[in-house]
Amino acid sequence: MDPTEQQVAVGLDGASRQEPRTSVVISVGGELFGLPLEHVEEVVRMARLGRLPSTQPDVLGCLNLRGEHVLVLDLLSQLGRHAEPIRSGQVLVLVRCAGRRVALRASGVEQVLALAIEPLPEHSRPRPYVIGLLRGSVPPVALIDLSLLLRPALDAAGECPGGADVH
Repeated sequence: MDPTEQQVAVGLDGASRQEPRTSVVISVGGELFGLPLEHVEEVVRMARLGRLPSTQPDVLGCLNLRGEHVLVLDLLSQLGRHAEPIRSGQVLVLVRCAGRRVALRASGVEQVLALAIEPLPEHSRPRPYVIGLLRGSVPPVALIDLSLLLRPALDAAGECPGGADVH
């Protein structure tokens, strides 16, 4: 199912209710964000990255993950925040977006939640890629539409020629 689609059920009282969606909750720059589980493939520890010539600031480099070259994006830059240095303990969240596998740097993975989504109309979204909030999560967790967030960077970045090995 497309992350922007909503499954709605009708309860016995006639009120509509959203079906729970499973999301991977990650921490980035002190904030929590939900990624739709169907786009998350795996999480690996931060590794040494291969450098790419003349890349934009949101591209951290390239990772050789078991023989596959994967572009690594800085989620902080993607979210409009200042980049931080790469530190031990950070993780790379591998996601599938726009037909490509890409790694996103995050501070960590907090939990996996199956909660209903409180959709946000486009005119009331704090950021265009935040499509809703995980209902009942404390603190609130913004659900990200990865296509809206990453497509511009993926279009501009091109392919990843190579990088450091992770096994």
